Amino acid sequence: MEGILKSVPKPESRKFAPKLEPLSEGIADKERTIHPEIYRYFNTNPVSAENEIKEISEWANMGSKTLLETIRKIKNLEIKLGQPNGGETRISKMANWVRMDRVIKDTNISFKQEINSIKTKHNQTIDELKMNFRDKVGKLNKEIERIETDYKNVYKSTRNRTYGEMARIKDEYAKQLKELRGMRSIYQKEK
Repeated sequence: MEGILKSVPKPESRKFAPKLEPLSEGIADKERTIHPEIYRYFNTNPVSAENEIKEISEWANMGSKTLLETIRKIKNLEIKLGQPNGGETRISKMANWVRMDRVIKDTNISFKQEINSIKTKHNQTIDELKMNFRDKVGKLNKEIERIETDYKNVYKSTRNRTYGEMARIKDEYAKQLKELRGMRSIYQKEK
């Protein structure tokens, strides 16, 4: 038994993790946007699934400051999604989720833009109606003031006219009465 144990080499333990460089710097050339560590994470060749890995990498890079954060984000999503179904790979499952996430976000953005444009049009219409309302109320108030002023003037002139008319009528009747009384007194004296 001792021979068997001696022939098995001791497993080497890793005391350090590989150095993961920030996203802004790195081993990758300037034309490549996907860090090689992401290919290593998926254990794939850069040519075989470049488009899908590129989508996943772009999604994971949003809000991540370092490569470690990016890989953690990818790992957390993979844990959240679970094992791929039959005929589906880890990469395709994550790429589909990332595409759906992007579609949902784009739809939400366009929805919010539509809502904001509707709100803007609504507020403009309300402002126009308020202005029209204020203009109409202002015109109505001016017309009411004009009619009240005309009424006061007509009332005063009618009242003055009425008093004048009544005085003239009274004078006429008084004159007629005076003449009639004068005639009556003459007729009474003749008797």
